[in-house]
Amino acid sequence: MKYAYAVDKTYRSQVGYGFETDRGYIYLKYGMPTDLVTRESEPTAPPYEIWFYDHIDQGKQKNVRFIFYIPSLAHNDYELLHSTCIGEKNNPKWFYDLYSKRNDSSIVNMQPAQIQEFYNSLRNSFDNNAVKIWEEFK
Repeated sequence: MKYAYAVDKTYRSQVGYGFETDRGYIYLKYGMPTDLVTRESEPTAPPYEIWFYDHIDQGKQKNVRFIFYIPSLAHNDYELLHSTCIGEKNNPKWFYDLYSKRNDSSIVNMQPAQIQEFYNSLRNSFDNNAVKIWEEFK
């Protein structure tokens, strides 16, 4: 109960209790991340957090990452956008969902080479840091 109370206090949102949120669920399931990066005011993206785990005992996974974001901009209402963890949400086009408001084109109709080009443009951009941070911990 001590952990559930701490998770509730830290991750409670307008949607519900902390343990009901994506971040609370991941924290209770895998423990405290090895490292995390929070960006609340990046000009081209909603607030996001990237969590890094050196290893996760379930499945003996190493170098696991989670990215959460607030698509609605509601206070503390982070949703899991993508993860490299087996069995958790996997969204290979997460970077588009995070930065889609800055781009008028639709990734649905893009060919794989165009998607990679879009990803590379984010990596080389001055004001789009999530891709750089994500790759830093590979």
